[in-house]
Amino acid sequence: MNESRTRGAYPRPFLFRPAAALAVLSSLTCATLPAIAHAQAPASVASICASRANNAKLIAQDRDAGVSEAQERRKTQAVVEALPPGRQAYALAETSSFIDGLYGRYAKLPPQEVYTKYLAYCEGQSSNGGAAKTP
Repeated sequence: MNESRTRGAYPRPFLFRPAAALAVLSSLTCATLPAIAHAQAPASVASICASRANNAKLIAQDRDAGVSEAQERRKTQAVVEALPPGRQAYALAETSSFIDGLYGRYAKLPPQEVYTKYLAYCEGQSSNGGAAKTP
């Protein structure tokens, strides 16, 4: 009897089977991607909140420098028109909300306090699972 084995007679290790290797790779990828996305989310939320708080602060600085509400609306309209079309509607709604609040209910709030209070509000909204929206 011939004891020699042919090429296909040796059992292949598990990881060298194409289907098994693909399954392992897929499961590892699916397990690590959400963790990576979750780790990046707080940083992006923090930067979004800081950006929004800075926008509110700038509007409050203009207000305290004597810029009227109508002038501020015209100024922000020009800035919004320079944005990409997909972002214009949201930016206009956000800045309108800031102007309404900063020339109305929060008219006496100093710019730095506007920044810190809005930043705390935005971060609180995002940590509660809600959308970080304007107050």
